[in-house]
Amino acid sequence: MLVAVFGSLERIGDRLPLRLFTSSSLKRGEFSLARQTYTSLKDFKESVIAPLEGSLGAFVGVSGAPTAVLRNLKFNPPGKSGTGNRSICVIDKVAAGDHEGHAALQYSAALEALGTQISPQKLGTIRTAVHADLVDAFSEINELEKVLTS
Repeated sequence: MLVAVFGSLERIGDRLPLRLFTSSSLKRGEFSLARQTYTSLKDFKESVIAPLEGSLGAFVGVSGAPTAVLRNLKFNPPGKSGTGNRSICVIDKVAAGDHEGHAALQYSAALEALGTQISPQKLGTIRTAVHADLVDAFSEINELEKVLTS
């Protein structure tokens, strides 16, 4: 899974910043990614970079994470111990006009269900921990041509 990085994004060295992962985009399943296996270099440039570069600044590179790693991210509900519940889902998000490899991240149903069981502050703390897990899951920012070759 690849995320595009643009110049307007304040980075921490060559890593993604925590604030890239927002609760609003993850609640709606609108944190866009490209599935590396299904996205060509041409498609990435035309469908991801070209539409966003004008508003987000010059394209800097990409950061990647294996789908299995993202799907294995867990959280523990307050007061519970054990292996935890899945925190993030990777969903196909191909709509009319999208490239074939478009996907998105979304909070899991288990994480969203906590919103009715705990205080907003506790939910915010858990979501921040999930965002930190996402930062850790994604690689350093790389040149696109090193990641997608054709």
